[in-house]
Amino acid sequence: MLKKALSQMKETGQKSVFLWAFKENERARRFYEKHGFTVDGTERISDFDDAVEVRYIKNI
Repeated sequence: MLKKALSQMKETGQKSVFLWAFKENERARRFYEKHGFTVDGTERISDFDDAVEVRYIKNI
């Protein structure tokens, strides 16, 4: 599903995509890193339970 979404975004002319992941969710973070996303150093506090989120980016 991720590959399909990235492919469709690329077809629209998008150059990059970003997403947020909970900092403590190592499983999700490994998944995104495996698929070429990198942390860009930006963090925020989530509206959900005040958890810390990190931003990932990927050039497509």
